[in-house]
Amino acid sequence: MHTSSSLLRPGSLALALFAACTTSLLSGCAGFSPAVAPMATLGVSIQGAIHGGQQPVSGSRVYLLAVNTTAYGGASSSVLSTSGTGVQVDASGLAYVTSDSNGNFTMTGAYTCPVANPLIYLIAAGGNPGLAAGTNNTALSLMSALGSCNSVTAATQVNINEVSTVAAVTALQPFMVDEYKVGAPAGNTLGIATAFNNAQNLVVQSTGLARSVTVAGNGFVPQAKINTLADTLAPCINSTGAASTPCKNLLTATTITGSTAPNTTVKAMLSIAQNPGTNVLTIYNQANAAAPFQPTLASAPNDLALAITYTGGGLTSPGLVVIDTNGAAWTANCPTCNNIVGTDSIVAFSAQGVVLTGANGYTTNIHKPQGIAFDTNGNLWSVNDATTSIPDQVVKMNAAGTVAAGFPFSSANLGTPLGIALDGSGNAWVTNQSLSNVLNISSTGSQIGVPITNGAFSTPIGIGLDSAGNVYAAGASSSNILKVQITPPATTLLTGGGLSAPQGIAVDGPGKVWTLNNQSNTLSILDGPSGTAVTSGVGVSATQAVITALDGSDTSWTANCRASCPGSGSNSADNLLHFDFLGVSRVSSDGLQDSHLSAAGTAAVDASGNVWVSNNTGGSLTEFIGVASPVVTPLAVGVLNHTLATRP
Repeated sequence: MHTSSSLLRPGSLALALFAACTTSLLSGCAGFSPAVAPMATLGVSIQGAIHGGQQPVSGSRVYLLAVNTTAYGGASSSVLSTSGTGVQVDASGLAYVTSDSNGNFTMTGAYTCPVANPLIYLIAAGGNPGLAAGTNNTALSLMSALGSCNSVTAATQVNINEVSTVAAVTALQPFMVDEYKVGAPAGNTLGIATAFNNAQNLVVQSTGLARSVTVAGNGFVPQAKINTLADTLAPCINSTGAASTPCKNLLTATTITGSTAPNTTVKAMLSIAQNPGTNVLTIYNQANAAAPFQPTLASAPNDLALAITYTGGGLTSPGLVVIDTNGAAWTANCPTCNNIVGTDSIVAFSAQGVVLTGANGYTTNIHKPQGIAFDTNGNLWSVNDATTSIPDQVVKMNAAGTVAAGFPFSSANLGTPLGIALDGSGNAWVTNQSLSNVLNISSTGSQIGVPITNGAFSTPIGIGLDSAGNVYAAGASSSNILKVQITPPATTLLTGGGLSAPQGIAVDGPGKVWTLNNQSNTLSILDGPSGTAVTSGVGVSATQAVITALDGSDTSWTANCRASCPGSGSNSADNLLHFDFLGVSRVSSDGLQDSHLSAAGTAAVDASGNVWVSNNTGGSLTEFIGVASPVVTPLAVGVLNHTLATRP
């Protein structure tokens, strides 16, 4: 018999971691049919209006641009045909149409969707926002993210304004250098496509108004915060230009030390999105009394990041969050771990927050789920703690929730299984807290070798692998890390570096091992190959933080439970912490916060740079939009392809 603490549940020690010719009507087929080359298609009419606040912007140059498909922040290209009605070309060779005296514009028979069907967006540059004749505010720049070129229909109407700009820039920030440089390499078409969809979750494209709920209806959108950000841009938009006081104030407030000052409102918004904790009060104060977009925040927020919170699918008590190869977020839902109403399950949300696992989640063979992880074939593995009638188990299921043959796996060598990691061969490594061992389980559901132990290693929790396939497990009670070397086989204990009841494990490309220390509320980073300390227990203001997730720039994101976790010693709101590899905070404010964070549990980063946080007592997942660097998912793919903590 054993007892255990719930994994990844704030408030306990074990918080941490987890075509051949076919029949044809045409004659002449002699064993094969020639391939029909894809063709570009004539785009439908795009109609819209440009407003600064509630004022129409006349004489604005409206560009229809396709994202770059070879590089992050690569130069976008024009989709407009220079022979189209009303189309002109600027000094840079980019085609545009011009808005009329009412701010309206149309692109009729003026563009062609390329064969590749790229993601497209609109930029409105310059123009007169209702001021004296001849005014041209060159600092005025507005943006709207449309989506794939052939998704535009005859019914498409676009209102380009400050709200659409806030939504587009926030979602696309990991892929932007400025309004004319947006892109992602071929390896991350999913990530940038998801970012475009996230923009649609923030704003109603046809009206330019901020949403209060997502398109699917199960996500809470920070409408007041979006409007507040839009209102900070409006005074500059509605001015005579960069030399005006409203623009000077905005562009100064959004200038980051050591960086080039923004000279357009899109660049100002990009600076805000990429530095959401910097100059918050000063930026907040840029909104004038008129505040054209309502409702707004009543006071300055802690930070200017935007987050959407999703509910549904039977989610009541989420723990560990992991991201699959399609960008969906999966979580171990364990109400029985917290003695609250609900059925233990696995719940998944698509990259746009749509529930994928039905009204009640996947429940077959799921009981007290702790660590979860994806293998390279898209199968989800879950380690399940024992109940009074069901033993400890490891379950492998496909994306439809069907349990694989040979599973669930159960063994006397499982004892309070908490952490799980998958290697490049599809085999699992599991930590067993009560037996103080690490167990290797094959992709077919059999044990590989003997349990791995060490006399000076006890109560392991978190586990991770490096790109060489070496395994690292955190010994919470022994305050060390067990390294299992694969070639040649060997085990080593990593000590030092301020390890003090280490919890979750995260491993990056060079093999640095990151862990949070439960006893000292610090971050330790050790060099896996040598075992030497990179940091030595750096204080990071973490209280009930349990695991750190690495993004594509090798910086870490940590969900931190404070006021909503009894015993945390802090009355401050739960937050999301961001640190570099030296433990230095990358957010100037008190982390990133959102009113829906409730017993913030764990964080996970996706290929769009969104950070997903589980709310253990809130029964929800909160998605901080675009704040991180896109990363390869799932982790097993990073292990296999040597791309841990790197951008796709």
